[in-house]
Amino acid sequence: MKIAVVYPRISRGMGGIESVTEEILSELSESDDVVFFSVVPGKFRESLEEDVLERVEVRDLGSDIRIPLRDSERLQLLKEKMVHRRIGGFMEEESVNFDCVVFSAKFMYSGSFCCPKVQYVHNPSVGFQRSEYSSNPLKSLYDGFLNLLASNVFDADLNLFNSEFTRDTYTEISGEVLYPPVKSDFYPGEKTDQVVCLGRIVRSKNIDEAIDIIAETSRDLDMVVMGRITEGTPEYYLDRLREREEKYDWLEIRTDVPQDELVEEMAKSKIGVLSTRNEHFGIAAVEYMKAGALPMVHSSGGVQSLVEKDRFTYEDVEEAAEKIDENLENYEDLKNFVLEREKDFDVESFREGVRKAVDSVTE
Repeated sequence: MKIAVVYPRISRGMGGIESVTEEILSELSESDDVVFFSVVPGKFRESLEEDVLERVEVRDLGSDIRIPLRDSERLQLLKEKMVHRRIGGFMEEESVNFDCVVFSAKFMYSGSFCCPKVQYVHNPSVGFQRSEYSSNPLKSLYDGFLNLLASNVFDADLNLFNSEFTRDTYTEISGEVLYPPVKSDFYPGEKTDQVVCLGRIVRSKNIDEAIDIIAETSRDLDMVVMGRITEGTPEYYLDRLREREEKYDWLEIRTDVPQDELVEEMAKSKIGVLSTRNEHFGIAAVEYMKAGALPMVHSSGGVQSLVEKDRFTYEDVEEAAEKIDENLENYEDLKNFVLEREKDFDVESFREGVRKAVDSVTE
């Protein structure tokens, strides 16, 4: 069987959806003839295993599809929409040469193809995201324009969603939930009374609230925040976190931490806090569980379906602090519970789901 795998994003960074793309390529290329289409294939050439690269033909769409408005980050959705239209037109013609086309990220296009399609949707509908974060009238008008742009999300023969939460934000398409692969070398080590908070250093990760939660607990806990500095990191926000670090002798803010140090800190942490609102999936929560750290996550978004709600989710700072105190009383039993739960998010389960999806639309 000949399969086209399309990565329709223009981002040059590496993250969860890139891991999804890599595992799709790895799984399908083991038994099928796979051609990989991307406007930014370079980052995958650097990260893919050598044996996968040998099995996959890589097609660089950058020469066929010019990325518009490269310097305007505020128009990211518009840029992606324009690129998707060009990719869609190109792949419509190419689809005659394939038995199946797999899109490894949400695709905004309304055309038709000559073969079955599978799509992996990793974030909520644009309408949901804009309704959550829009407030002033001018921005609402702009958001309405963006909603119109993205309204024709591609309806594949089979749509796969990264969480129940993501699936339920869509009214125009439906499908099945397939949790993304969580690859990590985290493990439970010798534990100390430490709390960890992982995530990019940006306002949307709500790191301030995670700090407030630990300040509210009745226990003498240490806390380490470990996150990446990105183009979206406001300098004033990092400065504010540094001020809090000076205020609390139990708090440490560490940026761009090497992986071996990250693994070491996770291994000795008993609690992991994820205070982001409406997290699409919440990969950090699974990473906490892999390290034997009890998660405490906000009761919104997809992350709440990953954990046991009564013990590991919260509505406000006071509730989170109270539950952390209670959970630490029963740490050993709960650690065994989360170490069992994290097995549901392994790479093999995802790869089996991808194979089953492709087989179901091509049989």
